[in-house]
Amino acid sequence: MKDIFIDSEIANKFADPPNQHYKDFVDWLIKYDEKNKQNNAWIVYSNKLYTEYTRGAYHCNKETAIATIIDTMIQQERFTKISAKQISEFQTKHFTKTIWKDLRCKRKGSNDPDHIPVVFLSVRKMALCDDDDLSHDLINFPRFKKDVKVASSPELLPYK
Repeated sequence: MKDIFIDSEIANKFADPPNQHYKDFVDWLIKYDEKNKQNNAWIVYSNKLYTEYTRGAYHCNKETAIATIIDTMIQQERFTKISAKQISEFQTKHFTKTIWKDLRCKRKGSNDPDHIPVVFLSVRKMALCDDDDLSHDLINFPRFKKDVKVASSPELLPYK
């Protein structure tokens, strides 16, 4: 399974990809091989992340808009949805008081602390993220920092 977490700041660029690397990444997400389903791209998300995706692409109906891509992937059963219960259980187990205190991504009103478990509960623990604070917290999270791959642009990740 080739799963990946995509932060909403990155996902909002998909409707009008800024360069060829984004175009290639979006093509990889959209491409679907029914004969080899495990070799396709899979999206890892939560309800909060889906809300961010749809809020950012509310009036966009392009086939490369993240909401359209996600809906297609859901229909094709190429997704892993991390539930609120799974997020809460992960945070209870792994977010000590020190970790909560040191998180850079816990801005007022931010869902980013809830995105950390989504990445770490995925198979490949791979994130495409243009948020410096969330990226920092993922890369430096105790116990998981050896396993996570985070980049701010698609060409910097071995996503294929």
